[in-house]
Amino acid sequence: MGTDGIVPDRTGENSPGRVCPCCSAPVHRTYLETAYLQCDACGALVSTTDAAGYETDYYYHCAGAERLERRRGPVEWRWFQRIARACRPPIWPATRRTAIEIGCSRGYFVETCLARGLPICGYDVSAMALASAHARGLGTSCMKRDLIAEDGSHDIEAVDLVFAWEVLEHFDDPSAFLAAARRHLRPGGWLIGSTPNGHSAWIAGLHSAWHGFGIPQYHRIYFNPKALHHAFERHGFGDVRTLTCVDWRSSFMLKHTATELSRRYLGTSDMRVRTAVALAVGPLEKLAELLSGRVAGLEGETLLFGARRMA
Repeated sequence: MGTDGIVPDRTGENSPGRVCPCCSAPVHRTYLETAYLQCDACGALVSTTDAAGYETDYYYHCAGAERLERRRGPVEWRWFQRIARACRPPIWPATRRTAIEIGCSRGYFVETCLARGLPICGYDVSAMALASAHARGLGTSCMKRDLIAEDGSHDIEAVDLVFAWEVLEHFDDPSAFLAAARRHLRPGGWLIGSTPNGHSAWIAGLHSAWHGFGIPQYHRIYFNPKALHHAFERHGFGDVRTLTCVDWRSSFMLKHTATELSRRYLGTSDMRVRTAVALAVGPLEKLAELLSGRVAGLEGETLLFGARRMA
């Protein structure tokens, strides 16, 4: 691992020069043996693959995705509590605040917020995902609308909180997203969310076999705390706070970690072996979540962020 905590590139390859969408520094080094380039200055990882669509071909519409997303609603609420307490000034408890979620998908976080007394509306562009929310009675709370593409002539009142869970990494350039988030926030309001951590201990351990490197057509940028600070501050946000965590409640990461450990150290991808490894690794990942960000070198796979809109 390099002195900045980022696994150094070992391919010796250079790619045509590009500009980092976070800090505008040159981006030309191929990162490990992946479809990503690494920024020389902030360490952001930028996809070199063409972007794919987000309807029927989107990977998150796979079997079991509904169950996984249902479990994430309460997890994201817990993440909100954690980052809100770390912000300065703290924004917890969240009473007497209003909120929207950009990229609400099936609406499980919106549902969780409403059950806990936080007024919120969610917006998404996927009719497939929203159909699930509407079937559960969230037709007036989860709507089909592209807040990113709108030019500002909208009818949504500015709110205190804008949420964006696992959204930021889907943009080739975060500028349009951050402009939309700022537009919908009152001065002093907070952007709260999460994104995969491009500076995690999992990448340091698994290298190019980390499962996140397998979807460059969807995950366009992998941020780290330094890259997030650059991106937010360039677009009118301040008081940036970041934390990392491990989403051990999600079977997605555990499945891929167990698969790679079985293949690399046991020489097999047999399902029974992978299941046994997953059962053994599960408690360790729970411990890792409790320690991530608190122990040097143990940076979690998920990067939580909070950033305040400056006047």
